[in-house]
Amino acid sequence: MNRALFQLERAAGDMGVALPPGALGRFEAYLHELMVWRGRINLTAATTPQAVVGLHFVDSLLPLSLVDFPRQARVADVGSGGGFPGLPTKIVRPDLRVTLIEASTRRVAFLEHVGRVLELTDLTVAWGRAEVLGRAIEHRERFDIVLSRAAARARAAAELCLPFARVGGTVILLKGPKAGPELAAARPLIERLGGALSETEVMSLPTTNQSRLVAIIKKSRPCGEEYPRSAARLGRY
Repeated sequence: MNRALFQLERAAGDMGVALPPGALGRFEAYLHELMVWRGRINLTAATTPQAVVGLHFVDSLLPLSLVDFPRQARVADVGSGGGFPGLPTKIVRPDLRVTLIEASTRRVAFLEHVGRVLELTDLTVAWGRAEVLGRAIEHRERFDIVLSRAAARARAAAELCLPFARVGGTVILLKGPKAGPELAAARPLIERLGGALSETEVMSLPTTNQSRLVAIIKKSRPCGEEYPRSAARLGRY
């Protein structure tokens, strides 16, 4: 096993996230594919296995350490990119029904390839822009938990993510540690979208010198039909 994965095992233990049998093997295969494909397409700026594990895999497990994901919950990862945080979440919780939403055809090809390599079931890769898919009947207000990792500024991220969440569902935004004012400024739009910012917490990433602000939004009523708006208007009041 790649030595960098011992870092992941320690970090998961520190966060209270249990790794199921076979998870480390899947993470190793995922790590291998990332290192191979990163030379072809822009998946991550991390250049070493240690950096991928610390900055991406460990980071992706933060939501599982904070929020109770119901068994077989429907989870969307908006702006999945190289699969973060959706794929690590699925590896650790194989019971979840995960949809990775990504606009780049090349990244979609990577995500579909990794899903086959890891032999993950109940994993869907949806190609398209989130502001378009968020209006589609098969995706709109269908998900128990919606994840997004630094994909956009807070107001735009909220407008992209909340239309995917069902009423009673949860949106989890992973932001930089200094994003507090950005999230505070997003509160009025979050409330207009039917959500409430219930918790924000700056968390250290175990085994790294990095930290992350995690914002948890609860959705209490449907989004207006006008949301999400076009890319030019996203996040504007």
